[in-house]
Order: sequence, then C-alpha cells, then structure tokens
Amino acid sequence: MIDYGTRLIVDRSDYRSTKIARSDSPTPADLKDGDVILEINKFAYTSNNTTYAVAGDLVGYWKFFPVPEEGHGIIPCWGFATVISSKCEGIAEGSTYYGYYPMASHLIATPGKVSERGFTDVASHRTELPVIYNQYIETDNDPMYRPEMEEFLSIFRPLFTTSFLIHDQFAHHDFYDSKQIILTSASSKTALGLASCLKDESVKTIGLTSARNVEMVKASGYYDEVYDYDHIDDIQSVPSSYVDFAGNHNMQLRLQRHLGAELQYFCKVGIVHWEDQKGQEPLPKEGKFFFAPTYAAQRIKELGLQEFGLRLSTKFGSFLHDASSWIEIKNHKGAAALSDLHLKMTNGDINAKDGHIVVF
Repeated sequence: MIDYGTRLIVDRSDYRSTKIARSDSPTPADLKDGDVILEINKFAYTSNNTTYAVAGDLVGYWKFFPVPEEGHGIIPCWGFATVISSKCEGIAEGSTYYGYYPMASHLIATPGKVSERGFTDVASHRTELPVIYNQYIETDNDPMYRPEMEEFLSIFRPLFTTSFLIHDQFAHHDFYDSKQIILTSASSKTALGLASCLKDESVKTIGLTSARNVEMVKASGYYDEVYDYDHIDDIQSVPSSYVDFAGNHNMQLRLQRHLGAELQYFCKVGIVHWEDQKGQEPLPKEGKFFFAPTYAAQRIKELGLQEFGLRLSTKFGSFLHDASSWIEIKNHKGAAALSDLHLKMTNGDINAKDGHIVVF
C-alpha cells in the first residue's frame, strides 16, 4: 500500500504547480507482514531536489514515491524518520533512520537485508531503482550521526557524498590533464563540497557564480579565483575541466567558446537553472553526466566498503566543521510552509548561505 499521509504533489509538466494532499496517517491495519510505518521527522530541501524533479524521468526519481494522480509526483528528499509501527522482525518501533524519503509526513516501507546498521526498502516498485537510494541507516549504529547534527546531515550528507565522488573520479583520472577546474553555480552546496575536496590539490579551483554570491563564495576560502557569470572571459584560457551544477545552456556555450581547445573534460551534475537547459545552438562539446550511485558502487567494489567509508567520512568531517561557521539553518513547519519554500526554490529566490529544513 502506498500512503504518505500529508504530502506535496508536484505537476511534472510545471514544477511550480503544486498541491497539498492530505489523508489519514497510515495505521498498523494498513501494514502487510514485513512492512513498517515511518513518521518523517525532518528533511532538507536544497537545489539538489530541483535536480531530482528536472531529471525525474531521465533517471527515474519520480518512481521512488509514486502517486495515483497521472502526470504528477512527489520529489524525493533526505532526512530522518522514526518507526511508529512495525510488522518486520529486526525493526523496532521507536528506532530512527536516516535515508531517502518523500516530501510527506509518512512512508510505508518493506525492509529487506535487515541488519544492525539498517535496512534496504525492497518494495516492489523500488527493486529496479538504484540501491543507494533504497538504503536506510539506523542512527544508533551510524558513525556519522549526532543528534545535534541532524539538520547538517540532512542538508549536506547526500550533497557532499556527490562532491566526494566527483573529486575521486577526477583524482583517479589525474584531473584529465587540467591545470584548473571550473565549478559553475559555485555557491551551491555540492559545488562548495567539491571545492573543499579540491583545495589541497595542485590544480587551481575556479568558481563561477552570480554577482550577488561572489563575496560569499570568496569567503568560503575554497576557491583560488571567483568570477561572476558576466566575466567568464576573464578566466585564464589554459587546459581546463569544468563541472556544471547550473544547467544553463547559454552559459555553457559562452564558457566552451572561451576555453576552446583548452577544454579537457566537461562533467554535468546538477540543474540549478532548470529553465535554461536548452538553447538553439548546440554545444561544441557535449558533457558526460555524472551519476553518483553508479560511480559509488564501482568504487566500493574496488576499495571495499570500509576503506570507501573511511575516505568519505574523513573529508566530510572536515567540511562539516567549516560549513557550521557559515550556514544558517532555516526551519519550515508544516505543509503550507513547504509549498511556499518549493516555489522559492524553483524560482531561484533563495540565499546561498541558508540551509532549509522542513518539519511536518
């Protein structure tokens, strides 16, 4: 049974168009043997969630939390939830799990591969989807978890994991023989995470951002140089790679024309400027889309889970220490507040320094 209690439903043809759907919260009578009800305590809303919507059909993000309304869906998010009813052996009521949830008040999950560390949701509609999104970590056995850090973990853990993986790929390929790596949407939290991983490398790290965010990006201390989008031509034309978190076609075209033959590698990650994805003129060089779950699975197989986790947690701890000094947590309570926040996010009407947490 799919029942999310109160949830935000998004029109997949117009991401600004939403409605709040309400139903009674699921009860133990709704559970099959092996199921659990999770009450979602809090979750983060970042530009990453906009990417989930824009790439929803391409990657399958809409399939995780399907709804009966045709042409509509629920945007996934990362956060914490508590088990309020369990018919699954090994899953205790009252236990809390970090993981991938709907923007809703509840989730009915079907745990499989249950261990002390957590479980994998093996609900039939999720079995063909990337397993990394189906894994839920029990907080009592999570070495990264601290109760006072739930907001920071909700916001940064999934984003920094992507940052870490992109850095790992670049390092593994000797930075594609580049002298500098350019990050667009440099104020985004995933870009800042990547820049923090790059700061001790020999390659130069260049940030591209909007004029209003230049000072904030400079103040992070992660970038060697920072430019606003009107000054792309001021970037030195030397062997370069760039990682695109923005998805703005015209900006990509300008940057590629400026770099010309010096462009070594173009990595596509996020879609912050979701309305500007397409342009009439094709790009000289098509980028390669970076899909974190596939690369993570590859590196875990090569390094082993323990070594992979150690490398990730080491860099993540350092980044969290830095981020706590500049991020401002903004709490949004209730479905109406979520609806308002969603509209601001899709319109790009947000402050890069803010971290948004939703509590139903």
